Amino acid sequence: MELVELFRGGMKLHEDELRRIWSQLCQGLTLLFERALSTVKVMN
Repeated sequence: MELVELFRGGMKLHEDELRRIWSQLCQGLTLLFERALSTVKVMN
């Protein structure tokens, strides 16, 4: 029983960590995209 609870706790932690990493990744991509767009606008 304890092992199952431990496993569930670990999965929850892993899920939160993945979600945090994913949101950071999305923010980074959005920033890069916006920067690229502004660079293209400056070039034109």
